[in-house]
Amino acid sequence: MKECVLNWLEKLAKHFGVELDEDQVKIFVHALRNNTTYQVDIAFDRCLNECQFMPKLREVHERIPEQKWAPENPSAFITYGPNTLDLVRPIAREICPEVDRLEGAELRDVFFRANRLRYERMGIDTSKWGQVK
Repeated sequence: MKECVLNWLEKLAKHFGVELDEDQVKIFVHALRNNTTYQVDIAFDRCLNECQFMPKLREVHERIPEQKWAPENPSAFITYGPNTLDLVRPIAREICPEVDRLEGAELRDVFFRANRLRYERMGIDTSKWGQVK
């Protein structure tokens, strides 16, 4: 996120013909540290297109969207949850205790079956998903 702020400050400084000193840059980086890259990109892009002069921090904050993630970003939904492989691995070991020694298609098939079983345990009907080949 810090890199994103630095890139935008450089771009805006060139666009508006100003030089930012190190303290000004630190203020922006610190103030925006809790925002996502998506929010920073949107806010600075809006500043680039809407402001007549180099934006003050307040102007950047006014343009930050409430939404933290891009709507088309599927990772926004799994960022806070456990890794899917960490959920499937214990079930794969139930199905095949020697799963850690498998490779290639065999490993893929065990994980496919384990993931299907995980969904079935959640009450999801997987009968229309097709078969492992």
